[in-house]
Amino acid sequence: MALNSRSAALSAKARVAPQIDADDTADHGGPEDPDVIGGLFYLEYRDGKGQESCRDIVLRRVVWRAEKLQVAAHCLLRDQYRCFIVSNFITFANGRTGEVIANPHQFLEGLAPVGTEPPSGPARRRDDAGFAQPKKLNVATMRKELRDLVRPAGILLMAMAKSDERLTKEEVGVIADLVWQGARTTHAITQTEMLTAMVEEVCALQPTPNLVTRALNVTLDRGAFPEDLPSWLSRMARADGAIVPEEHAAYRAILTTLRRLVEARVGRS
Repeated sequence: MALNSRSAALSAKARVAPQIDADDTADHGGPEDPDVIGGLFYLEYRDGKGQESCRDIVLRRVVWRAEKLQVAAHCLLRDQYRCFIVSNFITFANGRTGEVIANPHQFLEGLAPVGTEPPSGPARRRDDAGFAQPKKLNVATMRKELRDLVRPAGILLMAMAKSDERLTKEEVGVIADLVWQGARTTHAITQTEMLTAMVEEVCALQPTPNLVTRALNVTLDRGAFPEDLPSWLSRMARADGAIVPEEHAAYRAILTTLRRLVEARVGRS
């Protein structure tokens, strides 16, 4: 089902959020479903004060709290974990396909534990020392590993791409190449559908100056990915055939912030 006029294409939808999220709370535990957990969704939401907001979220948990079904998610608008009451959803849609989910409560309630019952599924086997054996590698695990690897660089590239308030197919191609390189690093190269969804997830990011600073800090903490990050930024600027002043300004701002972060770390050492 296509999104209606109220729910236009996600990449073109304006993101408007209230200053205070009245219903947002901390994350809570719950069972995982690799087909939903970790997926990108579009949400139009009305909080307890009647304020409406539009967000892209990466769904993490579904829980019952105070007799209300809630979704704990990574809100890409806030770049924070938030909890949303399902009964307050106005529109809930698959962020990859754009399909509107007509009954979010019915769609999500099967993922939430009831009362104090433990998560379903057999207990993990333990070795002779009593330690649980590691979980088998699955698509959900590979998706998280790939997202953690490519997201910081993706934020920086999207800050370049969206500096002129448009996203061309050539710029999307740069993001696709970044995800492809990350998939080779994380051994997820055969997961074609997951890689396509990851490209769309990165392209839906709305980088703010604060988010760019956090992304640069992550690359400094763990070592840059990709290693030639400045050349990727230059490639993004040239992707549509010309470097416009807005892209040049964004490039300078990213490098200036990076230089400031490096100097601050040197000063603390």
